Amino acid sequence: MPKKAREISGGLIRKGFQERMGGDKYYQYYTIRGQKTAIFTKMSHGKREYDDILLGQMAKQLRIDKKFLHGLIECPKSRQEYESYLRNIKAIV
Repeated sequence: MPKKAREISGGLIRKGFQERMGGDKYYQYYTIRGQKTAIFTKMSHGKREYDDILLGQMAKQLRIDKKFLHGLIECPKSRQEYESYLRNIKAIV
């Protein structure tokens, strides 16, 4: 199911990602304690909508599956759930 770029961006920011500008928009994850992590994804300036293929690639960068990504964007999944998941798979300490 395609998602609008604005929805994705807003969902990531609500879940602890911070936006960095460059040629593209980069979203870096910061823990609840404010620690920068190696978890990030990027979004193109020109894209207004992301299809399932791009959402799958984004989910892979964020070390989750597409279903979990949809949960982050649409808000059933909390920041605490995401961070707990990342700790369980040892993506962050």
